[in-house]
Amino acid sequence: QSDPISLFIYDLESLQQHAQKLIENLPPRISLYYAIKANSETDILNTLAPLVDGFEISSGGEIAKIQQCKYKKPFVFSGPGKLDSDLNTAIANDVEFIHVESLNEIKKINQIAATQNKQQDILIRINPHLPSHLLTKLSMAGTATPFGIDEQDLHLAIALVEECPHLRLCGFHVHAMSHQTQV
Repeated sequence: QSDPISLFIYDLESLQQHAQKLIENLPPRISLYYAIKANSETDILNTLAPLVDGFEISSGGEIAKIQQCKYKKPFVFSGPGKLDSDLNTAIANDVEFIHVESLNEIKKINQIAATQNKQQDILIRINPHLPSHLLTKLSMAGTATPFGIDEQDLHLAIALVEECPHLRLCGFHVHAMSHQTQV
């Protein structure tokens, strides 16, 4: 008796139709970026690239994946634990935005951008304080987490970015709740 075979079957036409329907129903001035951590197969990226505004990546390996895509799209780099080598590669490949997760990461990105003689656009990821009735079991905000700068330290992060000549603050990233069924 042999082991069972597992496989994934993708209906790329249905994926394309689903993405197009989603895009048609988005409010004006909303940009849609595909988070390739969901599925980074080249055929998936090539199917979605003509439709989405760009890709969201979370690792250096994902930079390599988007480079295999036949369409060049803008990309943003998010997530905690970014390696220096990944930041170097992202900045060298003209990453649109980097979501910064800490004061140390702000300094690190400024140093890397300086060595490449570039100015890097960033978004500060804020870990907001949430009232207790909005807290969930899956915590990405509201308490100490590896995700983002605590809300009470936001002024420190903004001041630090203003001191960094190779960074430009373009906005904020807030992921306040997951699996929330009531507000």
